Amino acid sequence: MPRYRICRSFVVESGHMLSKHPEACRYPHGHTRRIEVVVSADRLDERDMVCDFKALKIALERHVEALDHSMALNSNDP
Repeated sequence: MPRYRICRSFVVESGHMLSKHPEACRYPHGHTRRIEVVVSADRLDERDMVCDFKALKIALERHVEALDHSMALNSNDP
């Protein structure tokens, strides 16, 4: 039986720092990051879809918003 898959990408801006890096990366700086979500199913739904892309976007919206313009910090950094 075939396995069906879809992929939805989200782009967020976030910052971080590498406190033990010997150069400029030890200071706070930002990146554009792509989050890719893959959903798979053994069969398609009644609309011949794995999942509606809009439903997937709505389901993940709060998680993506929490990551956008966030700062990832290592709790062990001084």
